[in-house]
Amino acid sequence: MLIVRSKYAASAKNKSKLVAAAQQFCALDSTCAFLYALGVKVVNITEARSKLYALVDQAAQEHKPIMIKGKRNNALLISEEDWAAINETLYLCSIPGMRESMIEGGQEPIGDCSRENPL
Repeated sequence: MLIVRSKYAASAKNKSKLVAAAQQFCALDSTCAFLYALGVKVVNITEARSKLYALVDQAAQEHKPIMIKGKRNNALLISEEDWAAINETLYLCSIPGMRESMIEGGQEPIGDCSRENPL
């Protein structure tokens, strides 16, 4: 198992440098190399099978996906809580105007927010 962290990880516009930095450590497809560079754990399917309980616990505790590499296909292991958060985000962003409203609300200073009366 190898986790690679790159000096390019801080900037999203350096994606090609990020992938190149990861690929120098191992011959992987660009998606896997990109995940390596971001610090995502990548395990082969045999290791995942033998350490499944520990990997599930790790995904839940660290809130980071774990890539499982197979001969035919790859998969990502994420916690149930993270999967629910992803689905909630996708749902909210599918509502027309909601994304812009959330961005606008996030930029409003806390002092300018009104307090709601509890029910």
